[in-house]
Amino acid sequence: MKKFDKRWILFLVLIVLLASGLSYLTLHQETTKTAEQPQTQNMSVALVNEDQGATLNGTELAFGDAFVNSVSESDDNEWFVVSRGVAESGLKNNTYDMMIVIPNDFSEKSLNITAEAPEQVVLQYKINASENPRMKEQAEKTASDILNDFNRRIIDVYFASIIGNLQNAQDNIGQMVNRQAVYTNAYNSDIFQPLSGYTDQFGMVRENTEVSKDSFTSFGELLNSYEEQLADESQLGEDFVSSLDEVMNIKEANNTNLLSFQDQINQFSQGLTAGEVDQRLDQLVSTNEAINRQFAAAQQNAADSIMRQPATPLNTTNIYSGSVSLQRQLQDSSERVASLQQDIDAYLTESNEKFRAKIEDRIRNTIDKELAEDQNLNINMLFEDPNQVARNRINHAIGKLPSLEIEDFQDVGLPESTVDEIGNVIRMTKKYQSDFKPVNIDRDPSPTLKDEFERLNEKLTKEGVQVTDTVHIPENKKEGQIFRLEVPKGFSVEYLGIQLPGEEEQGYTGSLVDGEVKLPANREGEFKVSLTLKKDEGSFDVYKPIAWSWTLEQKDLEDVDKPDELAYTPAAGNLLATTQVNNGDQAPEEGKTEEELPAEETPSDGGGTSPGGGTEPDENAETPTDPPADDQEDNQGGNDTENPDDTMEPGTPDDSADQPDDDKPEEEEPGEEEKPEEPEKLYIKDHTIRHEISTPVEDLDDTTETLIHTVTNTISAYQELGSQYESYFGFGLHSLPDDFGSGNLRDLADKDSLYYLFNKKDIKDLLADYMTSQITGSVTEQLRTPAEAFRQQVGNYQTKVQQAIADADTLTSQVAAATEQAAVLNENVSQTLEDVAAWREQALGLLAEQEEIQTNAQGEQEAVLTLGSEFQPLLTSSQTLAQQAQSNTDTADQVYETFENIDTQAREIEQSGTDIVSDAEQLASNLTDKLSNDQDFAENFTEVLANSRVGDRQNENLYDFLSNPVQTSNEGTIAAQGKTIFTPYYLVLISFIVVLFTSYVISTLHMRRKQDDQFAADTSLMIQNAPITVITAGIGLLEGIVIGIVSSYYLPIDDLNKLQLTAVMALLIMAMLLVATYLLRQVKMIGMFILLAIFSLYLFFTDAIGTASTAFPTIEKFSPLQYMETFMLRIVEGSVNYVVAIFVLVIAAAAGALANLLVLSQSEKGVDNADDDQTEVG
Repeated sequence: MKKFDKRWILFLVLIVLLASGLSYLTLHQETTKTAEQPQTQNMSVALVNEDQGATLNGTELAFGDAFVNSVSESDDNEWFVVSRGVAESGLKNNTYDMMIVIPNDFSEKSLNITAEAPEQVVLQYKINASENPRMKEQAEKTASDILNDFNRRIIDVYFASIIGNLQNAQDNIGQMVNRQAVYTNAYNSDIFQPLSGYTDQFGMVRENTEVSKDSFTSFGELLNSYEEQLADESQLGEDFVSSLDEVMNIKEANNTNLLSFQDQINQFSQGLTAGEVDQRLDQLVSTNEAINRQFAAAQQNAADSIMRQPATPLNTTNIYSGSVSLQRQLQDSSERVASLQQDIDAYLTESNEKFRAKIEDRIRNTIDKELAEDQNLNINMLFEDPNQVARNRINHAIGKLPSLEIEDFQDVGLPESTVDEIGNVIRMTKKYQSDFKPVNIDRDPSPTLKDEFERLNEKLTKEGVQVTDTVHIPENKKEGQIFRLEVPKGFSVEYLGIQLPGEEEQGYTGSLVDGEVKLPANREGEFKVSLTLKKDEGSFDVYKPIAWSWTLEQKDLEDVDKPDELAYTPAAGNLLATTQVNNGDQAPEEGKTEEELPAEETPSDGGGTSPGGGTEPDENAETPTDPPADDQEDNQGGNDTENPDDTMEPGTPDDSADQPDDDKPEEEEPGEEEKPEEPEKLYIKDHTIRHEISTPVEDLDDTTETLIHTVTNTISAYQELGSQYESYFGFGLHSLPDDFGSGNLRDLADKDSLYYLFNKKDIKDLLADYMTSQITGSVTEQLRTPAEAFRQQVGNYQTKVQQAIADADTLTSQVAAATEQAAVLNENVSQTLEDVAAWREQALGLLAEQEEIQTNAQGEQEAVLTLGSEFQPLLTSSQTLAQQAQSNTDTADQVYETFENIDTQAREIEQSGTDIVSDAEQLASNLTDKLSNDQDFAENFTEVLANSRVGDRQNENLYDFLSNPVQTSNEGTIAAQGKTIFTPYYLVLISFIVVLFTSYVISTLHMRRKQDDQFAADTSLMIQNAPITVITAGIGLLEGIVIGIVSSYYLPIDDLNKLQLTAVMALLIMAMLLVATYLLRQVKMIGMFILLAIFSLYLFFTDAIGTASTAFPTIEKFSPLQYMETFMLRIVEGSVNYVVAIFVLVIAAAAGALANLLVLSQSEKGVDNADDDQTEVG
């Protein structure tokens, strides 16, 4: 029996001490170091107050003096108020730990809140750190506290100013509402009441018209009676003429009989003396006198006196006075209505501008006068916050711009309009930074649009793209066919693969000559073309689809091209699109063979065209991004290209006019994606099949997608900033002013922009414009329609009155003519009466002197004839006068009808006036309601921040709250919280150091033991290595148990997790020790190098105790110790799966044990050399 080596006992003791001691020292130090907190000591602070104060709203303020007074009562530090020279000297001599300088313009800049670009106040301080980091930290904290105190004081002043202005605005709103009440009362008294009076005057006009109509009715009755009298007198005259005729006949009959003449003359004398003749003559005289009185002008004075009383009935003493009175009354009525219309127009119309201008001027002058008298109205400052918010948004948008160089957006395929807009935004941004405030741009390190575009071009040039097309073609009845390929301009063919129906795909790249390949005949089925294209040197428009086409011309060929021997498999190209559209439901036309059917010439834009003329979108192809307009025209033109031999018949599928759905996205046909994908069916025309494909590039690969996103993100940033320029300055995106280069943005801002509203527009003008437009607009809009209707009715009334006046003038002229004729008739009647009286006297003398009868018979005959001839004109005049009386009656009827129309118009005008008064009353009610609403608004506005005043004094508590709404409260420091902090760094180091030491000792002792054992070579390899393997595993378990127990005591885990941690640590240390021992035993120096390299990678690149090295951030992942650290951290956090962890560790330990059992033996020379190497390494 061999003697036991006592070095193993010493080795075990050292291992236990090393494992437990290192664990205790490191973990105990980590748990106790957080409990020790440095004590903060007071500082000596030199305060230099150079502040000269400032004035805000008439109040002198000095923040520097206020701060000096406040710090004199502070016990946190020792404060010394000294001059700048004393402070700097004391700072150099270590008399003061810190120096704070309050500049002379501190209060002035702090209160410069009304400036367009207020400057920030600079509070200067210096620290005498004396290489003491705690003192420097304390000084920084003190400076931060001082800054917060100053900010709180300045905010307090700002809030006091804003709330003061708000209180003044609340007081002024009440005054404005009172003024509006005065304006409402003025409207009621100056406009509404006069309109009511005008309506009453229209009622009086209507009453006067009714009186005139009644008076003229009496005048018409008088004319009728006069007409009847003239008719009776005319009949009497006719009877008189007939009597004279009879007398003349009798006289002629009695001329031959003188004897009977005596008797007849006696009878005639008796007839002349009879009362009937006297009565008729008297009636004729009285009638003529009555007619004369009716047409006499002697009553003119009486008519004038009557016309001066328009409210009384008309004077109907005679015809002439009645007509004159009627004419004067109509004239007076017309003048009164015209005067009334002028008064209404003066108040309401003058083209609706004079009245509106009067109201606007009156209201605006009153508002401007009241606002000018109030010097405390200063609420323009309310626009400062919105102005600053708008400016901050613009600054934020400028900070997100990727570039301010227009060259980055040229020659990248963008539309000219988009490039122009981006250029406008860049010029506007540079102008904004020069006129307002420079803004730093956060440069995005990602590639720009131009870089992405160049990278895509390079990829297409070097690697190329792959496109395929699969269709269904009919059987070829010829012996062969020629395949012609047309590639897009700027591309070359890298690979051509053709798959005939029922066969495998074969390469024909080498057989492609001038774009043609001779192919054998095919049967009906799927025909597939695979093509790999490489772009030539030069620019490439990625927004245009790739257009290519192929043609199959069926011919009888003697030989065909052979496919390439080795099929080409494209590795670099990416599949763009595959045309797979099912049009199999379109059957050939009845009565035609396949050879007679038209060839399908299908321009494909990611899909196929159905033979019926409609386009079915590809189920699997994405809708391409719409290219510019000119590109679309080019594509359409390319799709309509035909072979010279092809003659398209009517109704062929290539009719572009029958493709209305070519641009519709595939999402518009739900359920289409679920249909089975079948190839497009083509037909033969003139022994030729042609197919055109237009494939978009947007689904090329990640490079193209990145380019699309880059374009969208880049352009959106400039468009967003441009829209903010448009709203704030009134321009900036689509166009710039002509004098943009020479002018300033403040002067170029549009009057409708936010900048002009926030900085130049006076809120007094806004209030005056708003109130003036509201009042005048409501008044004029509500009075416009009834005023126009009233004006039209008055015009109609005036027209009819003028017509009545014209008719009255006609009647007056006719009455004057009748008067002249009546005077002539009266003279004739008087002359006739004189002649009759003279004739009677002669007849009486004849009777007295009968002897003279015979001699005077002839004279009597002549006298009778003369009487007949003189009475005939009198009869004719009477008949004419009767006709004129009839005409006067008709004229009077027309005048009466005119009065009827005037009365109707007067009633309508009165009703219109009533409606206008009603509308004016409603308007007055609306103004009153608006006044009530404004009073409610004033009351609600007064309640805004009503707690800012307590009585007549300001609420200081509210100001304190607004200046410092949030306070922090330190509830103490919980020292036990530091125990939860765990860093597995030390535990990993302890484990690796223990494993490294143990593996080195075990490998060394085992090697020397093998040198002493002369019979070890006779046993097998695994039996030789079994003892050292068991010893290594046992020592590993012991070390893991010790480290696990010590570490679990100091880690914040429960008892169950402590037991699990101990078991896991035992398995982990055992597995590590077996692997390390194997490396040192088998490869020795190289093994040691591997272990030290693993340890170095973890030690120098881990971030467990600080910031890891950023030069090689992935190197630490190559060290297994990094994963061990993560595993330990998860154990403490309780997120590890113990079952999986134990299973993995058992497998690792088994692998390490198996490796140790298979360690190969070496010769003695080799052992000696290994010993020497280990000695050198040690």
